[in-house]
Amino acid sequence: MYRRGPAPGVLEEEAALLRAAHEIFYVSPLTLEYQRRYFPDVASKMGLVPLPAFPVAGGAERPDLGRSPVFGYFGDYYSHTRDLRPFHAALTASGATAEICGDTDLRLQSTERIRVRGRVTLPELREIESGTDVMVALCNLRGGQLPGKLYHYAATSKPVLLVLDGSEDEREAIRSHFEPLGRFEFCENEASAIEDVLRDFHEGRRPLVASPEPSFEARAVVGRLLGRTG
Repeated sequence: MYRRGPAPGVLEEEAALLRAAHEIFYVSPLTLEYQRRYFPDVASKMGLVPLPAFPVAGGAERPDLGRSPVFGYFGDYYSHTRDLRPFHAALTASGATAEICGDTDLRLQSTERIRVRGRVTLPELREIESGTDVMVALCNLRGGQLPGKLYHYAATSKPVLLVLDGSEDEREAIRSHFEPLGRFEFCENEASAIEDVLRDFHEGRRPLVASPEPSFEARAVVGRLLGRTG
């Protein structure tokens, strides 16, 4: 969905797989909408469920309110898929502390307060996540697909900053879908907008503790699937 165009034969092969399915589920409202447009003959079999969430380590810990919050972005961010440069610029301008881990073709630099690394092992990632106060998820530049970590983060008691990107319609659709949950903090993928949010967290205008989202828990999601397919 985020490519500039599908490779030859991809749509035909996907159509064959979708026709063979009894039920089809997507975790992004925009992906669901686009897939219904691409494959109208099987649109009635398509539905929406959250990605079953398995909380990241340290999700229940209360942050040390005597120190500056640590922001964390974990995941690949190739420039044709996601643009992490505004987040890095906002971190630099605000003096915020952050951990960034993931493969990329960008050359973002570490600083005294920002540690930029490539992919790390799962045990290393869990340790880094446990010391992170605010989890950051970044939307794709196009296609409406959502980072799966968004759901896992929301199953913890840590605040989640969802940085919106894509077309105006895509940004609005994602926000209107998730905002009623009251679980996410939102901003546009612009350095000034992100910087404002970072400062709000630092100065206590946004809470550093949140309630886990129950509808994303694996048991709840499986229940919805069984209810739909049963």
